[in-house]
Amino acid sequence: QTVVRIKGSDTIGGALGPDLAAAFHRRNPQVQITVEALGSGTAFVGLLDGSADIGASSRPASAKELDQAASQGVTLREYLLGYDGVAVIVHHANPVNSLTVAEISDLFTGKVRNWSEVRGEDRPVRRISRPSYSGTHAFFKEKALRRGDAKGPEEFAADTTMMEDNRDILAAVASDPAAVAYVGLGWVDDTVKALAVSVSRGQPAVQASLDTVRTGSYPLY
Repeated sequence: QTVVRIKGSDTIGGALGPDLAAAFHRRNPQVQITVEALGSGTAFVGLLDGSADIGASSRPASAKELDQAASQGVTLREYLLGYDGVAVIVHHANPVNSLTVAEISDLFTGKVRNWSEVRGEDRPVRRISRPSYSGTHAFFKEKALRRGDAKGPEEFAADTTMMEDNRDILAAVASDPAAVAYVGLGWVDDTVKALAVSVSRGQPAVQASLDTVRTGSYPLY
């Protein structure tokens, strides 16, 4: 029996990766596929140390990862699965329904410390993030915290809680009216509220959906 090992993104590995693996196995029962989903950074670690045959990543390879591969004589080939949106999520009891990209940046960098500063209730903000080796983390830091400037100085606030598993993030937000977090659009369910996002004040706020990600009208995609 042939074994194919996939490592990497929790966004891809949460449902899409295992579904694809199961469908492939049904057509090719002699092939066993394993999926380990801890974060996009582990895709490149696995490819370079030989513990993975396929790396699942929700971001492109970084310049450092490409240099490491070249130094080891490894050629990385990229296959695009699709596009994703990153949703900013809060508790259903939170009265805030939309934010600008600048407000999201201020929330996660710690410049905004109370929900009352962004049209919410008088309640301290509890920030939750994926860990630094997550591709979703890297994307969110560039597009939201740094407002599209990859070399910007903004970082997550020191009191941000890092959670590896998207399921844990959903559960934490669903149980805490003060919490704010972000997940890939495919993870959003009815236990939390996804906020509409606008590029700037005065611009229309757009809800994350399959259609708005396809058209690019949702800012965080």
